[in-house]
Amino acid sequence: MRGVLRLALLALAAVVLVPMAAYAQASVTGVVKDTSGAVLPGVTVEVSSPALIEKTRSTVTDGSGLYQIISLPPGAYTVSFTLTGFTTVKREGVELSGSFIASINADLKVGGVTETIDITHLVEESLRINTGGFERHAIVLTREFERVPPITVDKHKVLQILVNLLRNAKDACEVAGNALKRVTIRVARCAHGIQVAVTDTGVGIPPENMTRIFNHGFTTKKNGHGFGLHSGALAAKELGGALRVQSLGTGQGATFVLELPIQPPE
Repeated sequence: MRGVLRLALLALAAVVLVPMAAYAQASVTGVVKDTSGAVLPGVTVEVSSPALIEKTRSTVTDGSGLYQIISLPPGAYTVSFTLTGFTTVKREGVELSGSFIASINADLKVGGVTETIDITHLVEESLRINTGGFERHAIVLTREFERVPPITVDKHKVLQILVNLLRNAKDACEVAGNALKRVTIRVARCAHGIQVAVTDTGVGIPPENMTRIFNHGFTTKKNGHGFGLHSGALAAKELGGALRVQSLGTGQGATFVLELPIQPPE
């Protein structure tokens, strides 16, 4: 009788354990940044593997550049990171087993192709990338676009500058805590060619920081790194343009102006 009972218990254990092993699921998570260290929202992260019934599964990074793809069966995976204006990054041969959580981060580089473009289209792309952050913090966005001629430029460098300026404007509004959080983006002609101005109703910039705002490593953010504005100013100079700032002081908001030539420098 004991032998029969023992066999019955072993059979029951097998019934329980086999499904548990069969349904063990792994996941992939991480953060995506650009090469200056700034997080990148709106990046499409895709995993592909023969282990998946649908072969591929994807998600999009949130406002903090974070992503997570769960419930992945064991197998070998390729993880790719894609965002307009940046070079696609792939991680191949990622082995997932059991309930393992793989942490896979990525740094995306800006592309380097010169094209003739409508700058307003590029502005809209930078706004799309920052949409989640603006909506989450209830920031009012105002567009003021004049008709401007097409420009010939490395659009990926311009996109990186604009994405960073809009992210900074969002952060400035959030820290200020004003009743009205507004960011205005303007496109207009200027003596240099065209300009894109990003104005916020945020914390503003004290006079003593105006001469340091573009210095490498300078930041007033608690978790800032001080690379974004510095790299943006350098990129603007490489494009034959300039990045400058205006602010009446603390609590008065700020305006960052990107000036670009119609044609790239020789």
